[in-house]
Amino acid sequence: MFIRYSVRRINGKTYRYPQLVEAYRNSHGAAVHRVLCTLTSLSDQTLANISTALEAGRNGKPVLVAPPVADVFRSVGVLANLRYLDIAVAFEQWQKLQLHSLLAELLADSQADVPPADVVCALVLHRCTDPDSKLAAVRWYPKTALPELQGIPPARFHNTRVHRALEALERVESKLQARLAQHLGATQGNIAFLFLDITDTWFEGRGPMMACNARTKEGVVREKVGVVLLCDQRGYPLRWQTLPGNYYEADAMQRMVEGISTLDWVYQVPIVMDRMMGKAGALARLSESGVRFVTALPVTEFESWTPDIPWQPLAEVTVAGTASSAKEDMARILTAVKRTGMVNACGDRWLLDLGVVTRTDLGARSAPVDGAGTVVEALRVGASMKADLDARVARGPAELAQRRGICAKSVQRYLKLAQLAPDIQRRVLAGEAEMLPLRRLCFVARQPVKKQQAAFDALLKQARRSVRVGRRPNLMQSSAAEGPGVSIRLVVGFKPEAYRDERKKALETRREVEAFVEDLNRRLRSPHSHRAGASIYAEVDRFLRGKECLSLFKVTLEGEEPGEIQVKLQLDEEAWAKRRRYDGFNLFAAHPDIPMAASAIVETYYAKDVVEKGFQTIKSELELRPVRHRTDSKVRAHVTICMLALLLERQLERDLRDAGRPMTAPALLDTLESVHLNRLRIGSTTAYTVTERDPDVTEYVTALGMQHLVDDELVSQRIHPRGICAS
Repeated sequence: MFIRYSVRRINGKTYRYPQLVEAYRNSHGAAVHRVLCTLTSLSDQTLANISTALEAGRNGKPVLVAPPVADVFRSVGVLANLRYLDIAVAFEQWQKLQLHSLLAELLADSQADVPPADVVCALVLHRCTDPDSKLAAVRWYPKTALPELQGIPPARFHNTRVHRALEALERVESKLQARLAQHLGATQGNIAFLFLDITDTWFEGRGPMMACNARTKEGVVREKVGVVLLCDQRGYPLRWQTLPGNYYEADAMQRMVEGISTLDWVYQVPIVMDRMMGKAGALARLSESGVRFVTALPVTEFESWTPDIPWQPLAEVTVAGTASSAKEDMARILTAVKRTGMVNACGDRWLLDLGVVTRTDLGARSAPVDGAGTVVEALRVGASMKADLDARVARGPAELAQRRGICAKSVQRYLKLAQLAPDIQRRVLAGEAEMLPLRRLCFVARQPVKKQQAAFDALLKQARRSVRVGRRPNLMQSSAAEGPGVSIRLVVGFKPEAYRDERKKALETRREVEAFVEDLNRRLRSPHSHRAGASIYAEVDRFLRGKECLSLFKVTLEGEEPGEIQVKLQLDEEAWAKRRRYDGFNLFAAHPDIPMAASAIVETYYAKDVVEKGFQTIKSELELRPVRHRTDSKVRAHVTICMLALLLERQLERDLRDAGRPMTAPALLDTLESVHLNRLRIGSTTAYTVTERDPDVTEYVTALGMQHLVDDELVSQRIHPRGICAS
């Protein structure tokens, strides 16, 4: 039987009559139909149901009578809408990097019902997808699909377990770093270059013991610690160290270099560092350590290394510095550059390879900071600086730094040595402290005078014991006569745009100084002015210091009575010309045995942007700061978590780039965040389904080779249901 519709047209209208029809054969064996009844009184839904039942009967199939729709929805409940795809992709990448197996081996704990490696993994994924404090991670975990992916009941991921995992991670940090470079080299390819840099992070409220109240990279005074990072050309973090907040950058970076100099994977691999390591003492220590380095020299070091920087043809080039003069300015600069002998070999940068240059005045010694070699010399420098201040040759440490061409922090360190007790100074000058590092002697100087003698004797005793047991000698202590000198390869770089910008800025500075003096004199001419000489000098001093040109002007006051005093500034033209001498120039330094062309050395130096971007990522996207931990061990573990998260993101970006879909990891994870995992209750069972996704999401998941993460059937096979009653 089947339902047939009879159609009739009456007075221009069409009528359809449903009929129940039976097919049979007549007495002659012919197939004929007969109408059993009409069904005009039934609804369309009923007719469709009857038609479906008749068709199932003809085919021998059962028919299931569905309950009302409302009953169906009442039997299905949405238990949770869980954050899924961004976390699942990061978790998959974690597994592909084999970090889980590495940490599981290092953090093995047979008594833990939740392996510490799984907790560390969760903390790293939290840093990548939703960074916040450790307590936020505990609240975040149950709202994600990570319990299903890891097979961990959410109730077992709590604050106590997080703290224990952080403590365990801090204990194995050195072992992790020792294994990580070789692990990544074996799985991801060889290391071609290494990049070293340093940054800081600060605390909300009071920091731990290692934190110090000091100025951050942004110039804000906070409780802070330092972080030094070594990564490879792909941006993978290989070594890192959390430093006390009173760290000195060159010393910290040098210690990192010395710590890795004997490792197999560092052998003959160039290490790129910033200008902080381009000072004479730092270069001497780098040469002595045997590592292959690439760096740049500060301007104050140029003339001590070579007189061959071709600045003369550019000295008389005039720069108007206006928008309309840009073309003419650049034409004059380029004309002068062509007379220098430099070659346009690196984009818009002109280069001159000076070859290998040797300084015999450094010998084999290594200065602790800014040119002072042994502690004896450093003490003499400190005494000389103190004498300059006492004689008012300089009005403060900042002016001393400008006069001597070193940083203000180094001046403070030298002046600190002058605070040593006279008896200790005599012993140092007599050579008793030759084996002491400068930083240890500064530590003694910071003690009260009554305690300095005991602290000094304790350091000497410790140093003699170290020599007896055969420890590695301090690189700062060898004398200048013990070696042939320090040799480095130098490459001069010049950028016309930088030359124009620096000259333009210099002109603006001079105009600002003139405007300041004019405004100050106007205020001093007021009959209401009662300013005295000391107050006027102080205001001029503050302004010129802010413009970093205090040593370029001679300040005189004309007039004596209030309302008549006027300020006169006389520019030292020779000092001004000397400061402008190296506008636009850079001097790049490399180990003499690096077999690279000059252009390759320069490009390698500027490739250090990879570590700077790494710091930018961990400080912004991964929220390295502010730190909310209050113990040194937790702070170090927090830094390690951020470094592992950085590694994870760099690998994601590399996979996308290799697949032809370049994208930053934070942007990728933001895109994937829209796809959630729905946990459903259907009757007495629990089911999971992935929400619908945009085409862009499908493309990115396909590019990463992770299509299985959005297939409902495959997802159900991979996850561990947390149970209907789990929260």
